[in-house]
Amino acid sequence: MYRFCTQVCCGKVVEVVRRQDFGVDVETIKAAITPKTRLIFITNPNNPTGTVTPEKDILELVETGLPLVVDEAYYEFYGQTAASLVPKFTNLIVLRTFSKWAGLAGLRVGYGIFPPGIAQILMKIKPPYSVNLAASVAVRESLKTELIFWERLEK
Repeated sequence: MYRFCTQVCCGKVVEVVRRQDFGVDVETIKAAITPKTRLIFITNPNNPTGTVTPEKDILELVETGLPLVVDEAYYEFYGQTAASLVPKFTNLIVLRTFSKWAGLAGLRVGYGIFPPGIAQILMKIKPPYSVNLAASVAVRESLKTELIFWERLEK
């Protein structure tokens, strides 16, 4: 979807190849940044490799000053997050989904953890009806069972 949305907005996706061990190559990402670069996306942990980007690498990418989006679709299966860093930076965004842990992939429900300035901008441009009733009900019910999920994951 990131590629699709970028292209719909007439943007250009620049892919940076991961290292041989499938880790994020911070130096290569930084070398690929140009004055036209508007955003950096990383998945953490990565799908399909499960490779994790260490916090020090996330911090180094945040320090570029560009908005950094950390897609944590599989966070619940890894347990570590960049979310605690969001209040410290104005350019760090963490995205999550109910698709994986709650099994709601068909309902396309997710959420973001944003700095206030970015959240204000996004609220101005978001569609008024972005989540349908079925998805809203499913999310509420999933949250009621979240504790059960975490208990089973620990076993």
